[in-house]
Amino acid sequence: MTSNAEIALLLKKVGAVFRIKEGDSFHSRAFFNASSSISSLTFPISDYQSQSKALSIPGVGVKISKYINEYLSTGRVKRFDILFKSMPAGMFGLMEIRGFGPITSYKMAKFFHLKSDKTAVDDLKRELKNAKKLPHGLTETGKKRLLLFLKQKRITKDRMLLSEAVSIANKFISYLKSQGEIIECNALGSIRRQLPSVGDIDIGFSSKNITLALEKALKYQDISEVIETGDQEARVRLNNSIEVDLKSVNSEDWGSLLQHYTGSKFHNIKLRQLAQKQGYSLSENGISNGSEVKHFQDEKAFYHFLNLSFIPPEIREDTGEIELAEKGTKFNLVRQSDIKGDLHIHSNLLQNTSHDTGTSSLQELINKALSLGYEYIALTDHNPKQGQEEVVLNLLEARKARICSYEKLVKNRGIKLFNSLEVDIKPNGELALPEDALGLLDFAIVSIHSQLTDSRSENTQRILSGLRHPKVKVLGHPTGRKINQHEGILADWALIFEYCAKKHKIIEINATPLRMDLPYELIREAARAGVKFSINSDSHHITQLDNICWGVSQARKGWLEADSVINTLSARNLIGMLNLSS
Repeated sequence: MTSNAEIALLLKKVGAVFRIKEGDSFHSRAFFNASSSISSLTFPISDYQSQSKALSIPGVGVKISKYINEYLSTGRVKRFDILFKSMPAGMFGLMEIRGFGPITSYKMAKFFHLKSDKTAVDDLKRELKNAKKLPHGLTETGKKRLLLFLKQKRITKDRMLLSEAVSIANKFISYLKSQGEIIECNALGSIRRQLPSVGDIDIGFSSKNITLALEKALKYQDISEVIETGDQEARVRLNNSIEVDLKSVNSEDWGSLLQHYTGSKFHNIKLRQLAQKQGYSLSENGISNGSEVKHFQDEKAFYHFLNLSFIPPEIREDTGEIELAEKGTKFNLVRQSDIKGDLHIHSNLLQNTSHDTGTSSLQELINKALSLGYEYIALTDHNPKQGQEEVVLNLLEARKARICSYEKLVKNRGIKLFNSLEVDIKPNGELALPEDALGLLDFAIVSIHSQLTDSRSENTQRILSGLRHPKVKVLGHPTGRKINQHEGILADWALIFEYCAKKHKIIEINATPLRMDLPYELIREAARAGVKFSINSDSHHITQLDNICWGVSQARKGWLEADSVINTLSARNLIGMLNLSS
């Protein structure tokens, strides 16, 4: 299956060719913008195309959609092949170097006759070392700097998981907040928008003395190199090789900076267009009418000045949020504090499971849940490995008895325990658990863990079949994706969502940082179909219950409010909603 990264790289190459060969900045920007959008998608581009939804992707128009469809159908685009033949192939490999744009890459690749995109970086280093003649504009001093630059291997890396980026950013932010000169400090860009994966890290801060504050910021102990600095910003490399952009403003412009650098690109373009109609221009320093600048210490005031209701950072993707804000819509998105329980937790109650077992005891999980203020948890170990039905029943009867005995012990502590399992949906659509065993459960979560490359129709029927059993209430990590490892399965999600809404089946938003599944694009689609959701940690150790925050972030990106999430209900109301016996 063609990956999003493959399509994004293809469009990036085309944008570069237009930039160089034809001097066509309009088409160049169009392809670069489409590439940027697709690279950050969390749902396979092939599914967008097959379901005629590609035009809903910011930056993807009719022509680019047709090119993508041609590539998905044939593995090539004839017009692109013609464009690429006129370019030295090595330039595309050089474009993966941080700071190498299309023009520099083309210039170097053409001068040194770099014919391979795969070996271009090594080839350039070799050619530079041996060069007796240099490209126009490159001096011997510049050559030495460039060789050092290439030696440091500043190659674009895979995007980090959001959880990894937040951990790195928060450590830096904690240091910045300890410095007396810094008043406000926050992560920006894709971290603040809570994209499931992140490229670089952007951090903003405000101060009454920017020069001194920036000096202190650059003394952070984890900085290995200061790459570049300016009056109000700097770019640094940390000891772990991650690069961080620092942005600073006077305290009176803090709200403007937050808005400007949170993005997304397409949200900000739409916002600028709206401002221009009102006679204003926007920047990180405020809103200008040409003769004076209005400063904003508060981000909400920035939006209100443009006659918009406040738009939460997570949904600033130009997918209709600005139009609704113009109408005064209040975005009351679900919050972590709304969550009253976790319905997908693995324990050490079963050892002979079909997949990895939990490592924490029931008592440890109860104590952790109580510390989080939960009213209930569901114990959802993987189903036992398939074997003799009698053996499976004995295992699950003993497990149920143990859960019931614990529930009696903790009843006065105000927490409800649900006896559940995460059950595999087998390739033929059957559940990997005997009928009598299903009868022992309060409810079941069903998930796909194998044959993720099956066809759309096969996966769709497999899921619908697995959901039909009355004990099944939740579809777990629906697409099966693992970020930076493999994309989710293909399926007719519209049909699945329609079924779930009609039959009152719940779609999980799995909070595991590697999954964050359902992707936020599909969350919005499911919500429009009337589906209800459960935000779950899928934890295998007590510390992982804290991962619920990543599920909440995706729910917010999917525009969900609390009433769409079943585990914002009290235990009593949840039991009633799921038609469970109390």
